[in-house]
Amino acid sequence: MSVREAFNPESYELDPGFRLTRFTELKGTGCKVPQDVLQKLLESLQENHFQEDEQFLGAVMPRLGVGMDTCVIPLRHGGLSLVQTTDYIYPIVDDPYMMGRIACANVLSDLYAMGVTECDNMLMLLGISNKLSDKERDKVMPLIIQGFKDASEEAGTSVTGGQTVLNPWIVLGGVATTVCQPNEFIMPDNAVPGDVLVLTKPLGTQVAVAVHQWLDIPEKWNKIKLVVTQEDVELAYQEAMMNMARLNRTVHRGSEGNPKFPVDCKANSCGAHAHLQRPCCDRHHRVRDPGPRPEPGPAAEERGVLRHPQPARAGQDGRREQSVREHVRPHAWHLS
Repeated sequence: MSVREAFNPESYELDPGFRLTRFTELKGTGCKVPQDVLQKLLESLQENHFQEDEQFLGAVMPRLGVGMDTCVIPLRHGGLSLVQTTDYIYPIVDDPYMMGRIACANVLSDLYAMGVTECDNMLMLLGISNKLSDKERDKVMPLIIQGFKDASEEAGTSVTGGQTVLNPWIVLGGVATTVCQPNEFIMPDNAVPGDVLVLTKPLGTQVAVAVHQWLDIPEKWNKIKLVVTQEDVELAYQEAMMNMARLNRTVHRGSEGNPKFPVDCKANSCGAHAHLQRPCCDRHHRVRDPGPRPEPGPAAEERGVLRHPQPARAGQDGRREQSVREHVRPHAWHLS
């Protein structure tokens, strides 16, 4: 993904104060239905009498359905399974092109979390806010679509259709579909003690984008400007945006054969702990954070061991201080 110039509304003949994130009221985990509530709402879908165990060469084909981010459905044609996911988010960054890329990466990440690295087809779901002026719509929405398209092509697939509607808020999402053989995906229930669960995106992106929006809200910015600089906020925001727009595809390709279980982390994640519990919920194992460890040497880094952030720096008054940027960091957990 090439580095682009920061989005400047005036370059597109828009008002200098134009902010994409103002076309939604909920962000991040705020737009997620709590897991316990969701499970109750979906109870009726769990009983599907049309779903019978499919067999191929005497073996039962794996099936994954309601309650997970991705479905795995055995096809009528022997030995093949449909792996499909759908997802959408609201604007969390102000650059329309990057928001399009983030939306696409957000959809694809659920396939990658299943070990699937090839996507056969994508659809795009687009809600255009009826609060946008005609000029804002005509300038902004093509940038979003282009970002989504570019990210899909980087993933080796293409967008062949979708659905576009008017909506009070901007909505960005899609559907990702692929057809696989059983050895081309990983069922998310095989974690065992000793496995390392590696997050595919750094933690802290929601903090970074939220604080960046506070720069335009004096009553909020005044509360934190004594402990963080505007430069730190801008750097953290750019780093978070680039991380969210980056595909997890390379991570999963590079982890083949390693004793690590990739855990999907994305822009609208329901929380790291919830995603971490999924690979081990059927086996009743517990996820634990190993805590700070000594800085690994070059040899360990080459094997894929993730470095921890540098210690917090000392502030002017002598207190230990941690910048927003240092909250955007990778992490790993052990399974016990």
